[in-house]
Amino acid sequence: MLNVFKRKNIWISMLVAAILIGLFAFAQVGARSTVKVRHVPLALVVNDNGKDAKNVVKKLRKESHGKNSEIK
Repeated sequence: MLNVFKRKNIWISMLVAAILIGLFAFAQVGARSTVKVRHVPLALVVNDNGKDAKNVVKKLRKESHGKNSEIK
């Protein structure tokens, strides 16, 4: 069992794996800190036929036709 820790091949492969994991983790952190989300398509599906659901649909339709509307 202790012979496994004496082999250089195992230590080198563990070191390479740690370096690769570190590089990929660093790349993910850097990429996510500069991302700005704009103009994301969004869909709202209303399967409810109740009064509240109809009011939400009416409000969204009324607000979506304005010049400065964020919902279109």
